[in-house]
Amino acid sequence: MNFRSPLILNPSSLQIHYNSNILSIGSCFAENIAHKLTELKYNLLPNPAGICFNPVSILHTIKRSIIGDSLPESEFIESQDLWCHHDFHGSFNHPDKKACMLAVNDSINESHLFLKNVDRVIITLGTAYVYALDNEIVNNCHKRPQSMFTRRRLNPVEIREALNEAIEILDAFSTRDIKYILTLSPVRHLKDGMVENNISKASCLIAMHDVVQSHNHVQYFPAYELLMDDLRDYRFYAKDRIHPSDEAIDYVFHKFQETHLDEKDKGLRNKVYKLKQALNHKPFNPDSAQYEAFKQDLLTKMSHLEQTHSFMNFSEEKLNLRS
Repeated sequence: MNFRSPLILNPSSLQIHYNSNILSIGSCFAENIAHKLTELKYNLLPNPAGICFNPVSILHTIKRSIIGDSLPESEFIESQDLWCHHDFHGSFNHPDKKACMLAVNDSINESHLFLKNVDRVIITLGTAYVYALDNEIVNNCHKRPQSMFTRRRLNPVEIREALNEAIEILDAFSTRDIKYILTLSPVRHLKDGMVENNISKASCLIAMHDVVQSHNHVQYFPAYELLMDDLRDYRFYAKDRIHPSDEAIDYVFHKFQETHLDEKDKGLRNKVYKLKQALNHKPFNPDSAQYEAFKQDLLTKMSHLEQTHSFMNFSEEKLNLRS
C-alpha cells in the first residue's frame, strides 16, 4: 500500500548555472536554500537586509539596494541598548551606533553592485502579516513596545503589486536578463494563529500564482507543498513544530536541485559536495601523519577546482584546514 502522495517535479526550463548571479531573498527558508547553494559554491547574495518575512519588506530591501545610497543617521533607533534599523534584521544590531550604520550601509553597497549583474532571483514569502509604524511597514520591530505598531494582513492584490514592482525595478536595473523563482516558506507562523497562518499562506499563494501567470520569466517552486502535502508529517519538523527539520530541508533542496539546477553542472556539484563532506570529517588523531596527508590532498583538490573554475573560492575552507 502507498501511504504517501509524493509530489512529482520535472526539470524546469528555468535553470540555474554555475555562471549565474543569484539573489535569494525572503524568509528564513530562503536562508536555508541560500546556504545550500553557497555550500555548493554558487555565486549568491543572500538577504541583503537579513531575513524578510513579508513581500513589502522584500520590495523595500530591493529598492534600497538599487538606489544604493547610505542611510541617514536619523533612521537608526536604539532599542534595549542596541542600535538598529526597522528595515534590517536584528543580525545588524550593535551596541555602537556607528558600527550598526557601517554594517547596514556596507550591505546596501554590496547588494547595489551585485544586483547590477543579477540574473536569477529566488523570492521566498513567509507571511502576509505586516507591522507598520506611522503607516510605514517595517521589517523588524526590534522588541519595541507592541503598542507602537499596527498589525494587519496584506491582501493578495497588495502582495501581487509588491512582487510585480520588485520584478519591474530589478528587470530595469540589471544588465542581464533575469529569471525569477517564487516560493512559499513552509515555516508555520503559529503566533499569528493556526487559522490566520493558513489564510496568510493562501493570500501569498494566490498572489504568487497571479504573478507567474502574467510573466513568462517567473516560475513557482512548491517548497510549501513538498513539506505540507508530500512529506506531511510532524517528524519532518524541528522540535518547535514550526520550522522544517534538517532532513526536510535536505529533501526540499534535493527537489529544488532536480528541478532548477543545470544537469550539465552535476559532475562539478558532486565534486564540491564530496569535498565539503571530507572537510567535515573529524580526525581520530589530528596530529597523525595520515591526517596531514589527508589535509594536503584536500588542499590540492581545492586548488585544482579554483584553477579550473575561476568563479570558485575555497579560501575560507583552506584557512580553516590549515589552522
